[in-house]
Amino acid sequence: MLTRLFPALLFLSVAGCASIASGIHQTVEVDTPGAPGAQCQLKNYKGSWTVPATPVSLEIHDSASDMVVVCEREGYDQATGTFSSSLKAWFFGNILVGGVIGVAVDLGDGAAFGYDDKFVLTMKKSVATPSAIPNKEAGQPQS
Repeated sequence: MLTRLFPALLFLSVAGCASIASGIHQTVEVDTPGAPGAQCQLKNYKGSWTVPATPVSLEIHDSASDMVVVCEREGYDQATGTFSSSLKAWFFGNILVGGVIGVAVDLGDGAAFGYDDKFVLTMKKSVATPSAIPNKEAGQPQS
């Protein structure tokens, strides 16, 4: 009897998991207003993703760790942003429905956490430094 009851109890204990309700991935938009076409690298504890050109939408893996985004574009200074992860609303329901097993699964696989839907980095134009103009005749002052 216990062997028949165990699978049913196990199913009920994880039925409320955020893993099932919202998954471990989410789609986010990466944008660099005023500097479209920037290449960006996103990184959190669960992985890293490369963006060939902004603006773009891409799927990332949710994680308890912050998302660090670094963007570069010729003619602009490198921009770095850190975007915080937060607990999803589903997680709180999982405490009641999923129990200890559901909570442990969601915390471990990152499903309990999420990010805002948009990562926006402001990039500043690079300040060109004047290059030294070589003097054709060494030792002669320029006129």
